[in-house]
Amino acid sequence: MISLMRENGVTVRLDAAYDVDKETAEYTVTCKGFRLVFGNFKEAAQIYKSICADVKDGREVVYRLAQLDYLLKEVA
Repeated sequence: MISLMRENGVTVRLDAAYDVDKETAEYTVTCKGFRLVFGNFKEAAQIYKSICADVKDGREVVYRLAQLDYLLKEVA
């Protein structure tokens, strides 16, 4: 785990995993049952920070997470 934020009853988490055989890193942002997977730390960190800011401001993030999940699966 790289970072964890809990606020307004919502948890946002940023994790990293490294595949030794393939020599690749995978970064994951999880929130409200969504698991967004990135191959680039900068992208994952930007999304994590943005979602955390929305949660702290009391905004609902489910629709945004669903859109990101769909877009990331389309790219993969």
